[in-house]
Amino acid sequence: MIKTSSSPPNRLSQRPIHPGGWPSLHRLWLILPLLICIDITAIALAHFVAYWVRMHGMVPPDVIPPHEIYLRWGTLMALVSPLIFALNGLYELRHHRPLYQDYSRLALAVSSVSLLEFTFAFFLRDLLPYAGFTFSRLVALWSWGLGIAFVITGRWAVRRLQRYLRMRGWGVHRTLVIGDQAYTEGYLARSDVFRQQGHALLAAAPLDWPTLPELIATHQADSLLVVEPGLQRQALYDLSVMARRSGLHIFLVPDIVQLVAAPVCLTELAGTPLLALQKTPLQYRTNQITKRALDLLIALTGLVMLSPLMGVIALAIRFTSPGPILYRQERISRQGEPFMMLKFRTMRTDSEVHTGPVWAAEQDPRITPIGRFLRRASLDELPQLLNVLSGQMSFVGPRPERPFFVEQFQAAVVNYPDRHYVKAGMIGWAQVNGLRGNTSIEERTRLDLYYIENWSLLFDLRIILRGFYTVIDDYLHRRAY
Repeated sequence: MIKTSSSPPNRLSQRPIHPGGWPSLHRLWLILPLLICIDITAIALAHFVAYWVRMHGMVPPDVIPPHEIYLRWGTLMALVSPLIFALNGLYELRHHRPLYQDYSRLALAVSSVSLLEFTFAFFLRDLLPYAGFTFSRLVALWSWGLGIAFVITGRWAVRRLQRYLRMRGWGVHRTLVIGDQAYTEGYLARSDVFRQQGHALLAAAPLDWPTLPELIATHQADSLLVVEPGLQRQALYDLSVMARRSGLHIFLVPDIVQLVAAPVCLTELAGTPLLALQKTPLQYRTNQITKRALDLLIALTGLVMLSPLMGVIALAIRFTSPGPILYRQERISRQGEPFMMLKFRTMRTDSEVHTGPVWAAEQDPRITPIGRFLRRASLDELPQLLNVLSGQMSFVGPRPERPFFVEQFQAAVVNYPDRHYVKAGMIGWAQVNGLRGNTSIEERTRLDLYYIENWSLLFDLRIILRGFYTVIDDYLHRRAY
């Protein structure tokens, strides 16, 4: 029997819930820009107020330093502040984290802005067009204190706005309460509090694995709150796999003997301590945007800079072998989506007519003379920059495979489908560690999953740098063919 959240009498249970793309759109495209604007305004306002109080309230008007430099300085620090705030994790949009947990990080971020300001003021003051100018230490000190106060006030206002919108059904997670009925009814009775923190409790049901996917689809749920004392390790692992493959947010109410089989973080929701099963880094929208920005930068820069070389390669292919210049081949990317990957053609057009899909071998007779050089130097991969530009691939990620091989690998390697949590890439962690072509799929999968679990922007940059070295080293030692 399924109990819905309309059972207990509460004033929010009848409020509408707006499904579809708006909740994520609201959280990302409304709240994030709003936070950035408020932070910039708070830092700028702190500088302007500090200057006004210091100069107009404590010194004679005839000795007030030029206000232009203070206004420009405050504006510069305000524009720099979002970068420092982002480095302190203040734009993660984790709605279930109480504001007081951000106080220390907010204070640290504003302090970092002030430290940067002091450093610039000390080392660059001789470059300013004002002879004998000395930056007021009191202005800097007061702007630091006011900055902390204004930023926290702005964040509090945003939280109030979020609460107002959530009470009216906007920007909430559609959450199913799953588990022991003796516990789930108590959570439905507190649905008001959960709604204010971003979770609309839709229904309660026992943890029944065969019917759970249908229940999630029926309610269009994007979150599960699991209240099941004594949950076994296998069930925890199954929940972890479900969270990763479906994109669901899954929260566990832990008991004293619960062991976890997946990475977790301790949080709270409506005063209840929870263990949140952590998603992989690239399942967070802000990380996806960061990675996409890097992809666009690399793809656009690469296409512009390498277009003369790609033109020469195209002409060489055209005049040395019959057939098209580009070779289109179906590959599998994120969530098992097929796409047509582009490469410079390096084989005869009839290369698989009699054999079907097979791996290229060293001294493969199907490879054309110019194709042998292109494959050895990895230049045949350059058209994939167009795949990156179109969003079908990422520059860094697990190398995509053909559907024929994907079916074989899924049958042979248990965790192979987990490679498809992210977009396929032109270069991956496995390739820069020497696993390319017809090598151990188990080892390649292990390294690809390590990349997915530990992704960061610095990790991508590290792989890119190692990738250049790997291409040169493979060419010199004839490892690529």
